[in-house]
Amino acid sequence: MKTFAMNRRAWMIMMAATLVAPLGLVSQSTARGADKDDPPIVKFMEEINGAYKLLRRTARRKNFDEESQKQVSTMIEYSKKAHDAKVPMIEKMPEAKREAAYKEFKALLEKQIKTLGEILAAIKGGDNDKAAQLIDDLGGIKKDGHDKFVPA
Repeated sequence: MKTFAMNRRAWMIMMAATLVAPLGLVSQSTARGADKDDPPIVKFMEEINGAYKLLRRTARRKNFDEESQKQVSTMIEYSKKAHDAKVPMIEKMPEAKREAAYKEFKALLEKQIKTLGEILAAIKGGDNDKAAQLIDDLGGIKKDGHDKFVPA
């Protein structure tokens, strides 16, 4: 009987965590975004990352819907805003390296925007397998950008 009580308690904890976890994810992008000192690029990237996390979960199930399209549209919108924003890490570089770093940064964002457009077209066209594969590809683009432009 003791094992049943332990299993029941563990089950209840898991259920509570399952119900509460999405609340944390929804507010995740706004939790840190209230800092007045953060440059605009931080807010843009938080919005992109929040939408990406939700989209990645949907991609695992390959069950895209209107909400998925909104997430992709949000990512496109903030990627375009980030394209012309100042990047603190690049601003701290010697002036001789800054121009090349911004070109690389903008090229990554252009690649991201292009991929997001392809994802949106695949979702609208009902090609869930292609959309899921493109979201995996987007993860690589995101990783490249973080490796190069986000301080460790």
